[in-house]
Amino acid sequence: MRCISPRHGGDQGDPIVPELLRDFGFPVQSKLVNRWVTIQGRRFHSRSAEVQASDAPFVLVHGLVISSLYMIPLAECLARRHSVHAVDLPGFGRSAGPARTLSVPELAEALLAWLAESGIGRCHLVANSLGCQIAAHVAVQAPERVASLVLIGPTLDPRAFALALQTWRLLRDALREPPRLWLNWIFDFGRAGIRRAVGTTRAMFRDHIEHQLPWVRASTLVMRGGLDPTVPQRAAEEMTRLLPLGHLMVVPGQTHCVHYTVPETVCDAIERHAAARAA
Repeated sequence: MRCISPRHGGDQGDPIVPELLRDFGFPVQSKLVNRWVTIQGRRFHSRSAEVQASDAPFVLVHGLVISSLYMIPLAECLARRHSVHAVDLPGFGRSAGPARTLSVPELAEALLAWLAESGIGRCHLVANSLGCQIAAHVAVQAPERVASLVLIGPTLDPRAFALALQTWRLLRDALREPPRLWLNWIFDFGRAGIRRAVGTTRAMFRDHIEHQLPWVRASTLVMRGGLDPTVPQRAAEEMTRLLPLGHLMVVPGQTHCVHYTVPETVCDAIERHAAARAA
């Protein structure tokens, strides 16, 4: 296990402008552009930056009832040297979705369809929270697609599946997250709608990431913020042990969405992990 001190220089970004304003046309300097592909008649959205490089692109997968908005700080860091795509899953953010709620395996199938339609044969997959469950399914179903895997705050704690307990942990974490993240979450909750939000939460609890982890062939970095109550140290260590090629990194003093609060720190760790796999 590694503990790494967060880099605070430049990590917090602009504390005044929430990322959601980008979707209203607020002008910002950014390497990311809105990209659309159509799959089975539905439009999928991603925030993408293409860099002429030989390495595989980074694909960022968001968590529960939010979108690629909170992946923007990390995507901007990665886009300085790599191609990166922060995708909106079906029914979230700016991506269209079916009327019914998709299960976690179905969300993984949708992500695989998006990779195929986008012409991405192999990628470094980076996910947070519920996105980790989706990414684990992708890594098991299509190992040839995943050059490396990063699971940031992977859910759910295998020993704490009670809804009331997880809700309490999420509320404790939310009090420590920055207000900008709350604004993004509220905005994305409104776009997803309460029916999809509740249905996806139920789907999350029906899926057990610990069933997938032993079958993941990709080298995997498990990352948690030292203050994250939703993924205690014990749970992070247990999930890392289940992985055939698992490594654990803890960022002291940080929360569940460590990729949002200290994106420079997380970017450095992700780049080192990907480079080690390519060596």
